Amino acid sequence: LDTPGYNKFDVKTKEAVSDRKKAFDQLRISDYLIWLVDADNGTLTNDDIRFISELNLSEPILIVLNKCDKKTEQQINDILDQAVSDIQMSDIRCYGIVAYSSRECVEYGGRPLTSKKAYDNNMIQQFLQFTASSKRRNNDIVSQFHQLEEKFLKSTRSNQNALYASSQELEKL
Repeated sequence: LDTPGYNKFDVKTKEAVSDRKKAFDQLRISDYLIWLVDADNGTLTNDDIRFISELNLSEPILIVLNKCDKKTEQQINDILDQAVSDIQMSDIRCYGIVAYSSRECVEYGGRPLTSKKAYDNNMIQQFLQFTASSKRRNNDIVSQFHQLEEKFLKSTRSNQNALYASSQELEKL
């Protein structure tokens, strides 16, 4: 779900329209979350931290600071350190925080937070492997289709059995 902020401006009514509820409702049922933060804006905002905390997610999230190709190594480290401090002071379960440039497809550094495992400049890939290997799937459409298929087959078998029993009774007459 891409939510470019929580509020957007409606040109017709000249008022702010809240995307917060829509984002909250969708993210609340997500199995996993990757939260993007524009490195130009620095670390997570208090609004971000409050919003993520209110989601009460059961699985740890990954925080990705993007556009890091525009920052110096020292700036990236300062932002990462501040983000880690902010997350550790919150109640957010966090897999890790990583600096990334989508323009260069490069991770500049990261801080793992849920694992003692050494960081190898591949945190995004590690997080995706973590999510893929997990059995947790609250919002998995494939599983929902399988459940519907199972209910349909069970109902069909039940109807077939009832029709067969009725036909047996009719043959006796």
